[in-house]
Amino acid sequence: MMARNHVSRTAAKSTAKRSGGLQPSAERGPFACVFIDFQNDFCDPEGVAGQLGCDLSGVRAAVDNAARLLAWCREAGVPVVHSRHMTERNGLSDSPSWTHFTNRAGNGTVTLRDSWGAEFLKELKPLDTELVVEKYRSSAFHGTKLDSLLRIRGIEHLLVCGVLAEGCVEATVRDGLHNDYFVSVVTDAVASHSAAIFNAYLTIAQARYGTFTTDGILERYGAHAGEHAEQESR
Repeated sequence: MMARNHVSRTAAKSTAKRSGGLQPSAERGPFACVFIDFQNDFCDPEGVAGQLGCDLSGVRAAVDNAARLLAWCREAGVPVVHSRHMTERNGLSDSPSWTHFTNRAGNGTVTLRDSWGAEFLKELKPLDTELVVEKYRSSAFHGTKLDSLLRIRGIEHLLVCGVLAEGCVEATVRDGLHNDYFVSVVTDAVASHSAAIFNAYLTIAQARYGTFTTDGILERYGAHAGEHAEQESR
């Protein structure tokens, strides 16, 4: 694996400048874009996070960039996956350990089934033709059929964006790697409710995974994303 993905430091730096932070592992395809938990409770000021006083200042820019990325995916024919975090009412999806974790994180009860808070942001609402994966835990792979759905489509590389950076984004990216996908984080389409945590996560993402910016993706692949990704995989 090390030999396959080896790129000299000089070449890596040059590539990163051209593609907004592109790292060697982002050279693989074919790919899909994964949008993590762009839901009202996490992103809208009227949602649970906003009502709890969480800092949403970084979320708006991430949503705007994710909306640009989604529009590009649809125009260029790039496969799209949306994950939706779900909590069943009356604690039916909560274990004692999960309740302890969410209470410790200060999240409160979020994304209750059939609630407005569980709905996708209007800017990032999935089309009927796009995959939606519903999950009860942080990772979009855990307890879902995401891996099977990706392999059916021949996907090898995931471009991941969403909220929260240190939570569901990181869990999904790490599980993607553990399931033998190439993974890259779209850094300007990712957000946290804490600027300090977000900056710490960027350090981790840049050290461990491939990274892109939204502009880097559009400049690199343009309107022929699927074609370019297939050529790079040969």
